[in-house]
Amino acid sequence: MDQLKSTCHISEYELALHHGRIDKDPYGKLMDLLYKDHRQLMLTELMQDPAKILAGFYASFPELVSYCINSESIFELLTRYLEFRFIVGSCDELTCQSEQQYTRLRYTDEFISHKTSYSALANFINLYGMAKIIDPNLSVEIKLTGNPVLKKSIYEEVFNTKVIWNNAYNDMYFLNHQVKKCSQIYNPNIIKIQRSALIDIGIEIGQKNYFSTIIKTIIRDKVEKNRPSNESNLLNSVCSEVNISRWTLYRKLSQENTTFSALLKSVRLDMSLHFLLHSRCSVQEISDRTGFGSSSAFSRFFYTNMGMAPLNYRKVKSQIN
Repeated sequence: MDQLKSTCHISEYELALHHGRIDKDPYGKLMDLLYKDHRQLMLTELMQDPAKILAGFYASFPELVSYCINSESIFELLTRYLEFRFIVGSCDELTCQSEQQYTRLRYTDEFISHKTSYSALANFINLYGMAKIIDPNLSVEIKLTGNPVLKKSIYEEVFNTKVIWNNAYNDMYFLNHQVKKCSQIYNPNIIKIQRSALIDIGIEIGQKNYFSTIIKTIIRDKVEKNRPSNESNLLNSVCSEVNISRWTLYRKLSQENTTFSALLKSVRLDMSLHFLLHSRCSVQEISDRTGFGSSSAFSRFFYTNMGMAPLNYRKVKSQIN
């Protein structure tokens, strides 16, 4: 405890606080300290009993695990985990990318990326364990940075596959036909209750700019599913989801130096860039999927924010890559 206080600048209050958080710098020092002195023990504990690790994860974050497992498919499980992963922690980066045959999860460790990442393995083990509950026949491919600290066979037994080492990134691959398959245990009757519980936890955490992060996530979800072209109707729908008035939403976003319109613009721009760079969607299709009334309105929006027409942007980026 004394070493935590002196080296990492973490207080007992922060460690004991329910749903507490520590800043990025102390977290980085903590991981460096633990990995330097206890790497072998940490990885042994992690790899020897994955079911115990998942049970411990559930004990710490029951709302998140329950919400993820109660998904219509493994792909939705991954999406839900990404949406609410900040409840576990907001350091490092976890992204999901769908390719032609595979869906790839990539874990970027900000602190020990050049070594075997404990955090990447922990996330992969928990996600693999949850996904196996939906589909016991699930198969994955694992590629990790660094060299194995333990015997290679230990890692391969956990994931039931050969693990590739010294990779540039920490990646876990799923076959698309498996992740898109409908779950037999999905229960739609409790989804709203589970989601509401996670939103309440997020508010309790009091993460800086948390509220705007949640609102942006909800906006994206509604744009992806409903493709609303009317901002006022979208705003009403978002307010209904979090059970607050327009005035309260405006006030809380203002406290985080943003607006609803700015978040909607950010969502539409992010989605537009993704479709232009990672799909063959036409301008009209992207316009429809991002909630614009017409392709001309979308093109004006894109040009205003990126300084070039959508197809020109795609062409330039494809030449660079």
